[in-house]
Amino acid sequence: MTTGSCFCGNIQVEFSGEPMIVAICHCHDCRKITGTLYSYNFVFKSDSFKISGRPKELPKTCDSGGRIMNHFCGDCGTPLYGHKVNADGSAGELKIVRAGIFDDETVNKYKPGHEVYTGRRTLNGSTYLLFSSTASWSGLKVTSQLYWASGRKVEPGSGYWVSKPMSLEAHVTQGPWWTDRG
Repeated sequence: MTTGSCFCGNIQVEFSGEPMIVAICHCHDCRKITGTLYSYNFVFKSDSFKISGRPKELPKTCDSGGRIMNHFCGDCGTPLYGHKVNADGSAGELKIVRAGIFDDETVNKYKPGHEVYTGRRTLNGSTYLLFSSTASWSGLKVTSQLYWASGRKVEPGSGYWVSKPMSLEAHVTQGPWWTDRG
């Protein structure tokens, strides 16, 4: 069993098996609900995902036009997971779980296999951190060339700076994750 929790620990989660999908999403709703430039999600069937505690719910019509229910900790506000709301009002079979709630060893074990709403990447994609093609640092010692988003060269520590990635495009080998499953 793999475990995780919200920030305050009042909501505990666990899953068995492997995530069906590991994906990055740039949609407006995911950005707003997580407060980040994109969300990093694990998708599970409902029967392999268990939760203890009582998360609060927030229904929403999402970017695709479908209805979703988002769940979060009512004490600390941590976004936990969401699911489709079926036409009859029942919960959809899949849970879209925010990967950051799981323990580090779980998050490090899985790499994103899908990226959706790429046309909505923020900052025109110029600072998008594509895991395999972007310079990254484990600390603050910077040895690669840095640029403002405009492309002007800058020095580390001079304010807002980003690395200039080698490539901004990912090669698509299959369709979006939601078209691959029923």
